[in-house]
Amino acid sequence: MSAVSGVGHLDIQIWTVGNRSEAIARALEKYEASPTPIPDALRERFRANGFRVLAIPNAEVDALRLALPTAGPSEQRRLVETTDWAVAVEGPSWRIPVGAALDTGYMELGPGRLRLLVRSWATPQFGRAGGPHSGQWVDLLVEHAGVPRRGSFDPTPTLRQPERFAFERLSFEIVLEQATAIVLVPEEPSVSWAERAEAYAGRNAPVVESGSSEVGPPAPQALTLGELMLGGRRSEGSGGARRIVVLRPGLGARFRLLTD
Repeated sequence: MSAVSGVGHLDIQIWTVGNRSEAIARALEKYEASPTPIPDALRERFRANGFRVLAIPNAEVDALRLALPTAGPSEQRRLVETTDWAVAVEGPSWRIPVGAALDTGYMELGPGRLRLLVRSWATPQFGRAGGPHSGQWVDLLVEHAGVPRRGSFDPTPTLRQPERFAFERLSFEIVLEQATAIVLVPEEPSVSWAERAEAYAGRNAPVVESGSSEVGPPAPQALTLGELMLGGRRSEGSGGARRIVVLRPGLGARFRLLTD
């Protein structure tokens, strides 16, 4: 028996949004605690490494984009039935080692850049009246890709393939229905959008002093993998931008099974 689907694809959108804490908190806080197709423990692991994984109704994605402050052009590409890994987005490159704050501790990354890899294809789903319907299988993986190097002893040097390190603990396999989109947002692990939105709503309330005895600005901290790849952290009052990754399935209504 062979399976034949209708049109199935995965749209990958990259939004460049302004780093205004209030606008981001107000737009995203309603989705912060919503269930996702990945296990809660894995979702918390992504959060601890600077990636918020959100499941958002596909019908609400366009309205969400309008609610977020624009800080640059959006990008979009389409994956159609591919089992090969494709680069969904890659972060800025660096030429010297960079420290990263992981949930397991501090890690030094060599010269290179972080990338988000995706592969996707249509797959049959059962249990619904009217026969099998289409789902979109999505694999996602965070990777560090080193800088391509030239052969030292080659009389005609050529660029070698970069060294690559897969963060296998930051990967998932899911099946998306047409009604659901996955959104990845870079954010500090300790930040609660719901608490921030509530704080902004009550900004005219009396300020309670924390009693902290620290003098001067806080000491700089290593960024998480999500922030290194997509941006996000800033001091209050500063500008900047972050990129948000949106995975939207496009599926046929049914998945046809044909007998050979």
